[in-house]
Amino acid sequence: MDKSSDMVLPPGFIQEFTEDNPFSLFPQQLSTERPDRVTANLMEGRIAILAEGSPTALIVPVSFFAFYQSMAVGLLVHF
Repeated sequence: MDKSSDMVLPPGFIQEFTEDNPFSLFPQQLSTERPDRVTANLMEGRIAILAEGSPTALIVPVSFFAFYQSMAVGLLVHF
């Protein structure tokens, strides 16, 4: 994969460059602006792609079920 650019691109453009299969029915990357969601995904072993000056982060790799996880569920205290 040889992708080069002369400037720093926002994560939306990076997402287009790094997609393996652009015609897939399911997204391959998760885009979020929530720092708690980025932190939770990093702790699960995923990678966060950040760009300077942009509040958006890309999370890779993701599965279909990652799009249905709620951050409120992860914050509940279980007794």
